[in-house]
Amino acid sequence: MLFPESAKVEKGSYERNLDVFESVGILEENDSTNLSFYYKVDYHNQPRANDIDSNLRILSTYTNYEGEYEEIVIDGITFYYAEHVLDYKGRILYQYFAYIKPENSAVGAGFVGDVTGYDPDKPCSADSAKNKERIL
Repeated sequence: MLFPESAKVEKGSYERNLDVFESVGILEENDSTNLSFYYKVDYHNQPRANDIDSNLRILSTYTNYEGEYEEIVIDGITFYYAEHVLDYKGRILYQYFAYIKPENSAVGAGFVGDVTGYDPDKPCSADSAKNKERIL
């Protein structure tokens, strides 16, 4: 998996449990565009990765999402995808997220990508299609 060159692992966001679970948060802030990108990836290598409903509930709880997920299948990998917009501490946050599950395998990954204005007092284009494409 590739991450932006200028991004950094968020302090305290890395967790690993042997070879069955790994989680990392990546933060990228750009003063010139006034944009902040945050990526969170959770990797599961265990039978519970096959429990789609439970993994979607966990993802929905983390993102405060109450809607349905779009199911997209590409080359034997199913993406359960959703997006929404939140007001987070007075800042508008655009959030894109998915649970990713390959066929016939006890592995899966949760992905969350956020974009928001870095400085709430300055203008930004957090809602642009370009930013959505960058996160996905």
